[in-house]
Amino acid sequence: MTKRLRRGLVLAIMSFASLGFVAIVVYAGMGLLPGHTQLHGTFIQLTVGATIVVLATYKAFTGRLFATSWWSQLDEELLHRGFHRATSGERSHTAGIHVQLMSPNVIRMDKGGGIDHVMVGHIDGFEVRAFRARLRGGRHWIDAPAVAVRLPAAFAATTIRRVRRGLRPVGLKRALFELEVFNRAVDVRSADPYFASALVDPRMIAWLHDNLHRSVIEVADGWAVAWSTSLLGALRSPQDLLDFLLRFSARIPRAVPSLYPVTSAETAWVHQQPHPGVSALIDRLNDGPRAP
Repeated sequence: MTKRLRRGLVLAIMSFASLGFVAIVVYAGMGLLPGHTQLHGTFIQLTVGATIVVLATYKAFTGRLFATSWWSQLDEELLHRGFHRATSGERSHTAGIHVQLMSPNVIRMDKGGGIDHVMVGHIDGFEVRAFRARLRGGRHWIDAPAVAVRLPAAFAATTIRRVRRGLRPVGLKRALFELEVFNRAVDVRSADPYFASALVDPRMIAWLHDNLHRSVIEVADGWAVAWSTSLLGALRSPQDLLDFLLRFSARIPRAVPSLYPVTSAETAWVHQQPHPGVSALIDRLNDGPRAP
């Protein structure tokens, strides 16, 4: 049974159950009380209300029901491609990658956020990691598919995103380029504007303008990270993001690694862990956030 068919079946069952309950209550009242016309209007109002409740419940219920299976299926696909499930050390190291997505005030591990479904592998000689980042958005949890590629350079912290999409970069300066149409569409911010101008050369500008879409690219130290920012429509899968990030990496100007060579020092985020007495409860509550 396909995912779409399962969701349709759940919606149909919930709809019939809710409308059946409303019909029983209202028509039972019509046999006992005068004013059938008034009750008929009440029935219509309750039916509309029940439909709204059903749709809202369906969205929340199917998100929890199918999100876990969706990610498990992605894990299996990556296993077939030669990836392995990350060890606890690899998960901790991934959570410490010094990009904004992983910063403590975004990932909020102390509130039950964090990363999971971490898969590690190698593609074309590069170490790559795919994972789900669980972010706190207002009163809701948001799932952000993300991938990371280790590269032979020590990048200055830089964020590339569509204007007004993704997280607002903190502590980074806007880098502007000669192509004004690119500046209006793409927001590039960096701790080192000279590095940004070296990274985003004319060839990279043309590629980013045509391919960035609903994704954010962050680079820091020896890592490039891409994650999906879609709030409407389908999120990009980790497989799509991997292909996207590898194509980005292939377009990094050759001069960049020589100007910013690999160093032994690597900055890492330090996260505050939730209280051990409630960590298991948080895990259960967050076991099925909204599906992409």
